[in-house]
Amino acid sequence: AAIARGRIKNPARVVYSVSPALFTKDPESGLDLRHDSAYWVSGVRVIGNDFSPGDEAGVDITSYALPDHTPLLNSIPLEMGGNLDVPRDVCGDNPVMNSNDIWMLSGQDWIGFDDSSLKNAFSATLRGIGEVSVDAARMGLDVTRSIAVSANTDSDVLLRIEGDWPANVNISTGNGVTPVCPEAGVVEVSLVEGDITFTISPGQAQDCAR
Repeated sequence: AAIARGRIKNPARVVYSVSPALFTKDPESGLDLRHDSAYWVSGVRVIGNDFSPGDEAGVDITSYALPDHTPLLNSIPLEMGGNLDVPRDVCGDNPVMNSNDIWMLSGQDWIGFDDSSLKNAFSATLRGIGEVSVDAARMGLDVTRSIAVSANTDSDVLLRIEGDWPANVNISTGNGVTPVCPEAGVVEVSLVEGDITFTISPGQAQDCAR
């Protein structure tokens, strides 16, 4: 049966793990195989140069400007079950299952999404990442209005935000306001390890920090 919803090209949330040990670069053939992008996330650069199989870094970024970012869940009450008397398993009657087991069921039932809280904002959790780019347009962000950003990192990260920016923007944090000139449609923000929140707003000043 066909999937009615179709392919989602711009999801509200991108969770992507990078395994740098799998990257392959062969100067002789020109082969440069790397997995460093997914949907509107690109240019994921992992910190370090020497990697072993199993080493991973990753991004978890959510755009609150796109629908389907907040799931609606309904708690399932605790339920006792078993197949002491009737052959069944946790999914229902099953004539081949009579293992004399007793179990408890609890969980959450997904019933859709709450799209009433759309806002011009995104959040990012970055692990083992030195640099990453995001596409503001594909994230549904409006670069002509203020964009709220919150991030949590385990290292210093260069965050590159691509978009059709105005001539200059202001980066506002708890430490003040810094004018920044976008270059080639990119606003670069240096994130310091830990938690940080800031706002990117259309700038008024003529001078920009570079």
